[in-house]
Amino acid sequence: MQQMIDFFVGLPGVLSNLWEDLIQVFYTSFDSIYEFYGLLVNQNVVMQDMIDQINDGYSFDGVSLITFIGGYRYLAGEILFHYTYLLLIVGAGFMIYKLLMAIINFIKNIFLGSGKLGSMLKTGKLFK
Repeated sequence: MQQMIDFFVGLPGVLSNLWEDLIQVFYTSFDSIYEFYGLLVNQNVVMQDMIDQINDGYSFDGVSLITFIGGYRYLAGEILFHYTYLLLIVGAGFMIYKLLMAIINFIKNIFLGSGKLGSMLKTGKLFK
C-alpha cells in the first residue's frame, strides 16, 4: 500500500520532468535546424563570392585554398571529389616518377657518356 501511495505522490514530479524533457528536445531540435539553415545561408554567400571573383577575373584574394577545396567538395559531391583527388595523386606520382627517371638518366649519361670520365668508367681504367 505504501508503494502505491509513493507512486501517486511521485507521479506529478515524473510527469513534470517528462514534460520538461520533451520541451527541451523540441527546443534543441528547432535550434539545430535554425543553426543548420544559418550555415547553409553562409555557405551560399561564400560560394556566390567565389563565383563572383572567378567571373570578374580576380585572383582568390580573400578566399583561402582550403575554402576553395571545401567549396569544390560541397558543389561536386563526395564521389567526384574523391575521384578528382585520386587523379591528382596519381598524376603527381607519375610526374615525380618521370622527373626521377630523367635525373637518373642525366646522371648516368654524365658518368657513362662520351666524355673522358665516361670513357674511363666504361673501360674500367679510372680505378686501376
